[in-house]
Amino acid sequence: MLEEMYDDITINGVTGSYPKLYILNSGMKQLNKTLSGANPSNYELLVKTYEGGDDLPTEAKLKEAAVVWIIDFLSKRYQGERANAYPSIGEQLDKIYHEGLDAWKADIKAVKDKYPKE
Repeated sequence: MLEEMYDDITINGVTGSYPKLYILNSGMKQLNKTLSGANPSNYELLVKTYEGGDDLPTEAKLKEAAVVWIIDFLSKRYQGERANAYPSIGEQLDKIYHEGLDAWKADIKAVKDKYPKE
């Protein structure tokens, strides 16, 4: 029963199991479709609860769109990692004031090197 809640998706040659709820929601977001409060855990439930008219994408289209959504999300993951790793603005200004711009640049570069744009 638990395996019915997951579906395999292959991204860049790597296959993983994702919750169907995540696949459906990601696919709908990528296609700019609204779930109208429904939070379906499978396609059949989505069909029953969808209030967007006759333009509900097929399950295969939603899965394709979810792959695009996930790839886009993963390509931007470095942004959140960097944001969490950078010192606060106050700490950065203090660094510049006490140690100079070059010391600040070195700290920022270390974070950028640790979390590169892939």
